[in-house]
Amino acid sequence: MLWSLAHFGLELSDPESIVKASVVEVTKTVPDEVLPDSRPDMLLNTPADPRLIGPSVEDTLLNTMGHIVLAVPVARPECLDQIVEEINKRRPLLHPLRRFGKKKSISFTFDTGNPDDEIYANPEDIYQALQNKPEVVVTGTPWTEHHIVTKPSNMMLKVLPVPCMYATSKNQLWSKLNSIIRINNQLKECLDEPHVPELLMKDFIDMLSYHVMTYLDNAISGVPSDDSLNGGIAQILGEYHVFKEDAVPTDLGGTTLQRIVRGINMGESVLNVNAKDGEDKSLAFELQKQVVFNRVWKASSGKTQIVHINNFGEIQHMHVGLIEDLTWHPWDGETSFDREVVVAPRFSAQLLSPQLPNSLSNRIAKLQEVDNSYKPNLPEIQALSYLYSLVEQSDEVIEQQIVVCDALMNPLLLRPILRELKQGLETGVNVCILLTEMRHADANGYSYTPTPDDYRNLVIALTELRERPQFEHKEKMFQHLRETDLALLSSYVKGLSRKEMTQLLGEVILAKGKLDLDYAKACIGEHLLRRDRSVDHLNPKHVRKKRKLTLESLYHDEVDYPDSASPSSDDKSEAEENEEGEQSQDESLYASLKGLEPLTNWAKLTGKRFTPAAAEYGFPGYPKGLLLTGVPGCGKTMAAKIIAEEWKMKLHRVNPDDIQSRFVGGNEENIREVLNGLVEDAPSICFVDEAEKLFSQMTDEMTSAATVGQTSTESILLQFMEENTHPVFFIFTANDLEKMSPALIDRFDARFFVDLPDEFARREIITLMLSERKKGKLGIDIEYLGNISENYTGRDIRAAIDSAMASAFGDNGRELTQEDLNHAFETTKPTSQVHEKKIAMIRKMVEEGKIRSANSPKVVFNKAKSTHDVSFV
Repeated sequence: MLWSLAHFGLELSDPESIVKASVVEVTKTVPDEVLPDSRPDMLLNTPADPRLIGPSVEDTLLNTMGHIVLAVPVARPECLDQIVEEINKRRPLLHPLRRFGKKKSISFTFDTGNPDDEIYANPEDIYQALQNKPEVVVTGTPWTEHHIVTKPSNMMLKVLPVPCMYATSKNQLWSKLNSIIRINNQLKECLDEPHVPELLMKDFIDMLSYHVMTYLDNAISGVPSDDSLNGGIAQILGEYHVFKEDAVPTDLGGTTLQRIVRGINMGESVLNVNAKDGEDKSLAFELQKQVVFNRVWKASSGKTQIVHINNFGEIQHMHVGLIEDLTWHPWDGETSFDREVVVAPRFSAQLLSPQLPNSLSNRIAKLQEVDNSYKPNLPEIQALSYLYSLVEQSDEVIEQQIVVCDALMNPLLLRPILRELKQGLETGVNVCILLTEMRHADANGYSYTPTPDDYRNLVIALTELRERPQFEHKEKMFQHLRETDLALLSSYVKGLSRKEMTQLLGEVILAKGKLDLDYAKACIGEHLLRRDRSVDHLNPKHVRKKRKLTLESLYHDEVDYPDSASPSSDDKSEAEENEEGEQSQDESLYASLKGLEPLTNWAKLTGKRFTPAAAEYGFPGYPKGLLLTGVPGCGKTMAAKIIAEEWKMKLHRVNPDDIQSRFVGGNEENIREVLNGLVEDAPSICFVDEAEKLFSQMTDEMTSAATVGQTSTESILLQFMEENTHPVFFIFTANDLEKMSPALIDRFDARFFVDLPDEFARREIITLMLSERKKGKLGIDIEYLGNISENYTGRDIRAAIDSAMASAFGDNGRELTQEDLNHAFETTKPTSQVHEKKIAMIRKMVEEGKIRSANSPKVVFNKAKSTHDVSFV
């Protein structure tokens, strides 16, 4: 697993969402006296709180999180430049903020026009100003990338997520959180004191900002690193991590480049490298960067050269340079520099022209004696001449070299050189040849895929454009490029080669007279579409609040979840949100299934079977399906939608018309297409409402194309449910269970009967529905309505409430009254009256144990008899 922002709860989101997802508010530091055998209660509300520990699987990191409410907002270090830009656009504060430039700071200052002024800007004022601004695209940096549309205020942390213990134990982050908590508590005490000196307050705010920022990124240019911390979260991102010692990581070998470097360091003199056309240059480029970072032949004191031989026989050395402020300058050999500096090797302008060695000439002559038709071409002669020169310079000390060779050569002429290099008899130095176009039988083989490095490739492309004489008149444009522009542009050029970037950005500059980001985005999109490549990365995702499903929307069968968002979820007023919050402290959607606790308990337990923890525990496969039967309108469809949402699985709704066909073989083709789609979107749920219409039991002896197709369709489904190994789950509802075949019924893990809601459940349904219609605070007698709505389904209750509201609204828009509701409930005919016999039959099946009841047991209060001794237990 590769560490990402999500594992630390640091994806861009609003403070309210972080608090809702949190399992504990962390307010205390871990006591010094805590030992491994200390009492668990000593760790409550600390970074080592037992509630922050779960199974050692990735799911724990993503879902187990605490939070610290910061005394003052702290800027995310990757957003410092963009915060200044957003504030300075409309200048909501007394003065504009001073730009950071290359060197950042833990605090913001005002730009008064006088460079000597150091006027401190209160982070709370900046946070409030950002809250009043519309959504923007937050880019971040190449090391902590976001590219997400969200509120500008989310670029500052009001609530700091505290990740699971498995994450905080990495890199001393756990002790760093202790420092943050201690300073945060001290700052809160200062804020509560009215007479604390302003200078002392600023010192505490700066201390908190410093520790939070270095916790997130311990390599901020201009901010001293915390020596007690090996690296902040930004330094952990992208690293590989194994949770369990017995786990087998899939990418243990590392990137393809890392494996090639290991092969070179093992002392191999020749490697076979499988690279696509044109990637040999990229390989030479990346290997030169590995030399700069001292990752190749560390034990050798010699200086390593990278030499590239292309398929035309052209031989070039590589020169190493560094790019700062879009200016290239030669590398001085220093291996430690700021990460903002871009290492940019370049091919030498002058080609090497080796002389034809006598030994090679003699071998060619011998080969021609055997084969008169053999005549080496120029690229082959050039490549072989250079390689022969490596082993024939016995009197000269040559620098150790890595030769990336893309030329084809006669194996009989190449083999003697490789044999001598392997033996190291004459050269006495490290030399390794990477063959990308041909294979050598005795060499180890590697594959090469260029390492994604979009930001650095972008800087290299812009630097190359700046150096061209045709762009001299655009010098000011290059000088005034902001870091935020580069970060946004780097998200657009993902997947493009350096050659493509240079071409497209050059066209943009010449067409618009500047580096117009919108025009660049359009050009890149057109370029990718012409080549049938994805353009998804050009459109940033939106940060949305957690969607809330309502009873109203769930009872509408035409609305599918979770594919489509709730129509009113983003349009509620603050008062409506508060009213909903007062109804229940349970944020789980299972709470909407009033009176169906047996079903919800089963769903909660079964949902855990789709997690990695279940596989580690020993479950051999995934659950297959759930069958729900009962009266229409009792919540079967709603239950399916809620289960899909809570399990975070895509819901595919399949209607009988989607499968049934009037052509022979059409049913089978349609069901296979549905099943293939489920596997492709796995984890997924297939929801079939009124399944008996599609899979009815055949009792007639006469057969037809339709009945044969129906039987074949069921057979295909039965085989899929038996043999499928993907996380695909089926939820079928049936109003008439007798019409379905026993073979299909037996395939489901559980079969539940959803009975009519009892009086207690009806009260809760009425309460929720009135609240969703802004009628929750009218003093309605819910108990009376629950009493007179006997035998009502949830859909019947909705119809009665809507009827009452329609009457009140039609009477000059007056407010809803108790009398309106009483009349509507008394005149509404419950649909269950039509299904009395069917309900009685299924209730008998429940009593016989053939099917489980989804409804909670009814609570009956019996009066105590006078003969009952209450003291006896």
